[in-house]
Parts: sequence; structure tokens; C-alpha cells
Amino acid sequence: MKPGLAFALLLAAATVIGLALWLSKPSGADAQASQPHESEVRFEVHRAFEAATPLDAPTAQPGAAADDREPRATGPFVPSSGPVGSLCVQAVWKSNGEPAANVGIQLLRRNRPVVLLDADSFTDAGGTALFADLECVEVLVRSNRGAQTTARIARDKRTVVRLEIEGAYHVAGRVTTRNGQGAPHAKIWIRADDDWIFLAECDSAGDYNVAGVPWGSRLIATGNGFAPSHSTSVPNRVGSAQHEDFVLGGEAPSVRVQVLDAHGAPVPRAVATLESGPRDSPEASVRWTKVCDEQGRLAYNGVSPGDVFVTVQAEGFAPVRSFWYVTSACDLDHSVRLERAATVVGEVRLDGRPVAHATVLVALDDGRPIACMLKTNADGGVRVDGLSAGRYRVLAVTSPTPPPDAEPSLAPSTASDTLEAELAAGQTLSWRAELRRWN
Repeated sequence: MKPGLAFALLLAAATVIGLALWLSKPSGADAQASQPHESEVRFEVHRAFEAATPLDAPTAQPGAAADDREPRATGPFVPSSGPVGSLCVQAVWKSNGEPAANVGIQLLRRNRPVVLLDADSFTDAGGTALFADLECVEVLVRSNRGAQTTARIARDKRTVVRLEIEGAYHVAGRVTTRNGQGAPHAKIWIRADDDWIFLAECDSAGDYNVAGVPWGSRLIATGNGFAPSHSTSVPNRVGSAQHEDFVLGGEAPSVRVQVLDAHGAPVPRAVATLESGPRDSPEASVRWTKVCDEQGRLAYNGVSPGDVFVTVQAEGFAPVRSFWYVTSACDLDHSVRLERAATVVGEVRLDGRPVAHATVLVALDDGRPIACMLKTNADGGVRVDGLSAGRYRVLAVTSPTPPPDAEPSLAPSTASDTLEAELAAGQTLSWRAELRRWN
């Protein structure tokens, strides 16, 4: 590698790291004002959402169980939406190109406070899963057979992606309790990244049968009123059929949750992730992600006693993370109140022209790590939603890779001023940043 190129790459990496550290640095009240220069940052804060119910609307009784609680407001809050498109996922078996039917599909966004878009869709007999009214962002398309790909949702168009699945084994077996009885309608889950994704449901005798499971996949079983089984890995054996039985743990309580807004109205389709077990042992811990029903309710059946962390996310709201302790004596009922989210809508320009693929860094102004790191779209725009109320720092930066024969002085990085602003719940910050060159 040429010395000039090595120095340029090192300079670019140091630039991004330094800017990230600067965002994480808290600003004191007596900090000196920065000197004026050519960069320009303009912003205004305005009310983004109007309350769906009166401020004096009655709220749910704090002591009521989640299943007994009724909506107290006129209706659920529905956030406004921007440009949308649709997505068609065509799943096929990689070995023969045939449609892969009954395969679970999840859609996720990266580097956003609200990540999970859809968690309970399955392909039809033709291997197709359709998703409508999706935000125009890049999404991760993930299956419950290990295959995944990315797709960018186009405005007012249907984006089509092909998902090739390496289904290796036909796995069957039985789920039983400790006394040897079959566990009716127990569920089989498969591990994907840090999550357990639903794979199949047992019949009334506790038997299951599922096709196309890649070897090496990690499986676990759950049943109502019992702790999860031990997880097992599908071995690479001779033949296409595998037999895996599961024994559930001892009796365990359920955790029931209802998600409400600030006025007591239910938040439908909210996403909740429950984490339990030893945090220093990923194989012994569990992380279940579920989607609430139209009344904002969901239940985790058979949670091992001990500490649990529950993170709740919903479109238009700031995520909430709660810590609860589960005992073996009784079920746990909780309501979770969500506050309206703050939003940053930005435009990044250089020499008066929009800059595509610029990096926008967002951090709370209290020394904590960066909250979001996003890329601008083709028009130089960016939207960050799902932010909690607080004081933020926002910065746009580019660090282009120089051509092989370029000198460091000819491969400039660019950066905007750091915007510092206080965001309240339900407010939007409109931000326009002009990048400046520096070598």
C-alpha cells in the first residue's frame, strides 16, 4: 500500500472516531461560545403531534391487572407517516429453487430506536410474503430458517427481494413435561442473532414436525406454565431427517403486559422484548420479542423466576426499558406507559447541494454513547424518530475513501457544526446543516 493512501485512510478513521468522542462529551453551562465560521446550522422546534385525547382524560387504575384493564381514552394514538412503499419477499429453497412455504419472516430497521417492523408473517404456498405501507428505509429481511438479506423500500413502489434458504433437515420430535406427559401446543423456537424466533407449534399431544432447518441451528421449546427447556443444536448427521425431543423446566409464572399511552389508551402493535437469565451466559439466557395485539396486550408464558428486563417500542413513541423481579409464587401483571417520541428531521448540504450517504450522528448531551448513526438519502435528507425527551447533539460528517493515487490533501473530510438542542416529548426538530471542508 502506498504511504499516501495509508495516511489518508488513517486520517479518515481518526476523523470519525474523534467526532464520535466529541458528540459523547457533555457540554458545561459555562462553556465558551464557538467562533463563527463558514458553516451554517439552522433549526426550529415545533409541535409534531396533537394529543389524541384531552389532557384530563381518566387514566387506568394503577393497581388493576393488565388483563382486567380497559381503555380509558377515546382511541389509540396513530403517528403520522411519511412516504411509504411495499415489499414482496420471495423465499425459495436454495437446493432446488422451489418455493419455501410456511417460513417465518421478520422485518427490522437498523440504527433506530424502533427496530422491529413485523414479527409474525409467514410465506404462503408459493413462498411469498407481502408487506404494505412500509417506511422508505433500508430494512433487514430475516427468516426463521437462518437466511437474511437487505432491501431498500422505494416510495409508492413494490420492492421485490429473493430469499434463498439452505434448508438441510426435517426435524421432528416431542415436547414433554418433567413427568413425561406431552405438552399440548408447546412452541419450538429457533435462535437468530440474539433473539429466539417462533418456528413451529406442537399438536395436542406435544408432537412437532418442521422442514428445512439448517444444521447447526439452535432450538428451544416453551410451554404454558413451564420454564423453557434446555436449548439444543441440530447436529450435522447423515440423512435428511433428525429427531429432537425437549423436556420443559419446572412450573413457572407468566408475565402479562399492556402497553398504554400517557392518557391510558392502548398502543396496538407495540413490540416488547423480554430478557431473563444470566447476562454473562448468552446460551443460558433468553430474549423473547413479541408484538402486542390491538389492545396493546401480550403475555410471556413460562418465565423462569428472577430478574427480567422488558423493553417496549412503538411507532411514534420513545422506547421504555423496565426492570422487574419474577417470583415463582404468582403471575406478574404490568402496564407500561409510553411518552410521545421526539423526532429530528434533517437536510445535509455541501456548497448548496444535497449530500447523499452522509453520516448523521445523534447523541444525548450527557456523556452517554451515540444513540443513532444514520445515512442521508439520495436527497440529502434524514429522519430520526423514537427519541426520548432530552438535550441532544447532532452532527453530520462525511469521510470519503480516496482513490489509490490521491494525496491526503486531495481527499478532504467534511463536517457540519454540532447542533445542540432540547427536545420535548412529541416535538420535532427541523435541522439544516451546511458541511464545511477541512483537511
